[in-house]
Formats: sequence, structure tokens, C-alpha cells
Amino acid sequence: MSGTDHPALFSRHVATDKPHWINGPPAGLQPQVPFDCRFRFQHNFPLVNCHTVLMVDGGLEVELDEPERGIAVGQYAVFYVGDVCLGSASITRVGPTEYQLQRTDANQHAAVEIMSRH
Repeated sequence: MSGTDHPALFSRHVATDKPHWINGPPAGLQPQVPFDCRFRFQHNFPLVNCHTVLMVDGGLEVELDEPERGIAVGQYAVFYVGDVCLGSASITRVGPTEYQLQRTDANQHAAVEIMSRH
């Protein structure tokens, strides 16, 4: 597959630096405990449901319900509950991509198949 729909362009995992919360950290956001909210990284993109975890360093680990195309380090992750903006944080890491996950799954499947022959 090539072009704009290649799985290497899509990811559902990002990490951020310490977020700036508009009205303080949202209720329910606790270290190492998943917090459900919505995510956007470009103003004209639809909101996507996500699960965030507040890390010890104050940054966030974010898992999106659906992979998004074109997320890049340095862009801003913006978080919402409903349509209310909670705040934002700079994206510091993206991935693995859907392509990397497919390759890992394929390699694991091949290893299991080889092992089952012996």
C-alpha cells in the first residue's frame, strides 16, 4: 500500500509533555490511572475518544480509540470532555504506527507457525 493511506502514517499512541490545563487538572485525572476524554491534534479534525494516563513526570500517555493520520512530534494534543476544552500539551513521541504493529503481528504469527512445526 502506498500514498496517503499507508499504515505508516497512522498511529493511535502518543506521549506528551506536561499539559497546560485551562481550569486546573480535570477531576479524575490521577497518576497511573486511565482517564477517558477526547483528543484532537488539528483544529479541523473531528474529536476522537481516547484514554490518557498521567505519568510520574507530569506528561501524558495517550491511546486513541481510532488511529489518526499524520500525527507528529511538536504538534499539540488538545483534550476535551464533551465539547469543553480541558487543555493541551506538546506531543513528544508518536507510535508505534499501524504499520509497525502489523509487522510485529505478522512476525509473531510467523514465529508461532514455525514453532508449531517442530
